[in-house]
Amino acid sequence: MNMGFAASYVLSEVFHVDRSRYFHWTVLFVALLIYIVALLPTNIITAFQWSDYAGYSFWLVGLFYPLIMLFMAIIKGKEAANE
Repeated sequence: MNMGFAASYVLSEVFHVDRSRYFHWTVLFVALLIYIVALLPTNIITAFQWSDYAGYSFWLVGLFYPLIMLFMAIIKGKEAANE
């Protein structure tokens, strides 16, 4: 529940959604998405396999996302130095 709310908050911040008007729609969208994904596995073994894949994807995001941000900062720093 808390992770869903946090995901809604992050989503509204990333897309610059007006929280006073549209945040409840963002929460509803994320809750619906979580509900649909929870209905997809046919049995508990499939659900555990998916959780293993989610754990592997954490390493991918956790390692490569900061590197991408570092390269973007370097490129942006070079562009600012040229101006």
